[in-house]
Amino acid sequence: MKLRSCGEICGNALQLLDEVSKKLIHIGHRTEANTTKFLKPFGLSITQYEIMIVLKQEGNKLTVGEIKSKMIDDSPNVSRSLKQLVENQMVVKLRDKTDKRQVYIRLTDKGNNLLDKIQMTINKTRKMDTLTEEELNSLQNILEKLGG
Repeated sequence: MKLRSCGEICGNALQLLDEVSKKLIHIGHRTEANTTKFLKPFGLSITQYEIMIVLKQEGNKLTVGEIKSKMIDDSPNVSRSLKQLVENQMVVKLRDKTDKRQVYIRLTDKGNNLLDKIQMTINKTRKMDTLTEEELNSLQNILEKLGG
C-alpha cells in the first residue's frame, strides 16, 4: 500500500469541495427558478411566499422587523412585497392599541387558504420523497453546518 502525501490528499479534498460547491450553486439557482415558476400561477413572488410562511410558522402576528429577521432571504423587497400582499388581501397591517407606532402584520383567511392550497400542490409534486428520513436528517445537519 502506497501512502499518499498531504498535498495529494489536500488536493483531492479541495477538488471535491469545489465540485460540491458548484453543485450546491447549481441546485440553488435551479431551485429559485423552479420556485418562481411554481409560484407564478398563485400570483406570488418568492419573497411574498416567504413572508407568508414566516407569519404562519412564527405566530401570525409579527412586526416587519421580526419578519425580516426570520426570513432566509435578506431581501430588500420586503416592504414592497408586504404592500402587494396587503393590496391582494393576503395580509393585514394592525396598529398596536397601546403604541400606535408599532405595526403588526397578520395573515388573513385568504392568505391562509392560499398557503394551504400551495402546500397541497407541493405535497403532490415533492422531489424530496426520494430521500429516506435518515437521509433527510443527514442533509439537514450538513446544510446547517454549512450555513453556520
